[in-house]
Amino acid sequence: MKHNFIALVILTVFGLSSPFWGVAQNKSVLESEKFGQTIQENDLRSQLFFLASDPLEGRETGTHGQRVAAQYIASRFMQIGLLPGNGKSYFQDFNVASVTLNESSFSIGKNNFDYRKDYFCINLADMPQTLSTNWAFAGYGIESDNYNNLSGMSLSGKNILILGTNQGKPITNLRMLFANWLQIMENLQSKGAESAWMIVPDSVYNRINIYGNFSTLNLVKEEKKSMPVFFISEKMGNLWLQALSKRYSFKGIDALLQKTATLPEVDFTKEKLSYKASISSEKIKASNVLGYLEGTDKKEELIVITAHYDHLGIQNGEVYNGADDDGSGTVTVLELAEAFAKAAAEGKRPRRSILFMTVSGEEKGLWGSEFYTENPVFPLQKTVANLNIDMIGRVDKSYAGRKDSANYVYIIGANKISTELDSINKAVNNASVRIVLDEKYNDENDPERFYYRSDHYNFAKNGIPVIFYFTGVHKDYHKPTDDIDKINFTKMVKIGKLIFGTAWELANKENRIRIDVRQEN
Repeated sequence: MKHNFIALVILTVFGLSSPFWGVAQNKSVLESEKFGQTIQENDLRSQLFFLASDPLEGRETGTHGQRVAAQYIASRFMQIGLLPGNGKSYFQDFNVASVTLNESSFSIGKNNFDYRKDYFCINLADMPQTLSTNWAFAGYGIESDNYNNLSGMSLSGKNILILGTNQGKPITNLRMLFANWLQIMENLQSKGAESAWMIVPDSVYNRINIYGNFSTLNLVKEEKKSMPVFFISEKMGNLWLQALSKRYSFKGIDALLQKTATLPEVDFTKEKLSYKASISSEKIKASNVLGYLEGTDKKEELIVITAHYDHLGIQNGEVYNGADDDGSGTVTVLELAEAFAKAAAEGKRPRRSILFMTVSGEEKGLWGSEFYTENPVFPLQKTVANLNIDMIGRVDKSYAGRKDSANYVYIIGANKISTELDSINKAVNNASVRIVLDEKYNDENDPERFYYRSDHYNFAKNGIPVIFYFTGVHKDYHKPTDDIDKINFTKMVKIGKLIFGTAWELANKENRIRIDVRQEN
């Protein structure tokens, strides 16, 4: 009679058609809620207080602060009772190169140009020390119905000068332009170009020259270097073009291309061009931190829960503590690990294994997750899903001041590879915390392209279903003011319980979730 009453209540609350019916009709929900209570504000706060403190120096990849953070996370995994995820070690090490530009000079005729003020290389590790004397002008550098600027051109071994514009349209979103420019550069490299030099409007250059670092880190990879890509200010571009021909200017050639789609002839031999650079490099170690909880009857299959623990280090004497980005995700992973470990200790070990992984190098280009997916400790084909947590401790401007400001999370990527994963996440939410699952940034046309900007993407591009949990950027994003006193721990607990419930279902359901959507890289 008692069981029938409970079933009646469930039917009444959720309805027969609820997508959570398959979950709610068994004791899995009650067990999930019980162990999810382990996720506590005080625990999140105390752990973040350490990880986002000044002594950790902003946890920049490859630094002392990052290594201290890694040791702390590993010690927590060990205290919780997780096994070392990398066999005998909690660390998966990878090499990064600390690259420093000692000097760079560039002159055309009598005009001398300064690094960063006038030009910069987007990746110091690719920056050449010398250049060949072979140059070619390739307009916008694109091949399309409107502008096939590369038709009949031989680019092999040549340095290519192009215009970085929006072909007559206003430049309103640099992120979208960078995506377009990246495609252009990859195409030029595929055709054998030695380097690419892109002239951009000064309004754009003044916003992107912050990337012209004099020192940087790079992931060490064995394959051939990428083609060097340089950005040039409009002012430098005009002086360069006019040195070749008084008739030319950046805006003049841009207008000509829009009107006729015809490339002007540019004779690079008319003025002497001189370039040189001096680069030094040192290999240093970075680490992902892996804690492993072995499953029972389906232990060969794996759920991976990730967050990145690195941040931006010290800049101009100020510590970038990264309390939200991504201290909030890191401590949530620790709390999730503790909840699952407690369940296992009480005889409720999950059926599938779970890897709790905090990665470094995310801020530099998703390096840690890239390294793991290229060197997986557990087979990717046995990896059921990745749940990634990045910045869940603040409120963005869309929700600021609203009554539900502490009751939302952006869900990104959940339905892109497995619609069943999306259904499970929504059903768990309906049966538990009932926060707003905002899919604003899941749109294919999202100008911010968040789907491509955190560690889940390296799993997704390998065909593994993912969910990216995120609460948006804010005024302290990538600033030294991203501190713990601004974190909303009540929000973090709710989101943590949602992620725990979803992971619980994924780890304990009878059948592995279906992959039914073709993933496009």
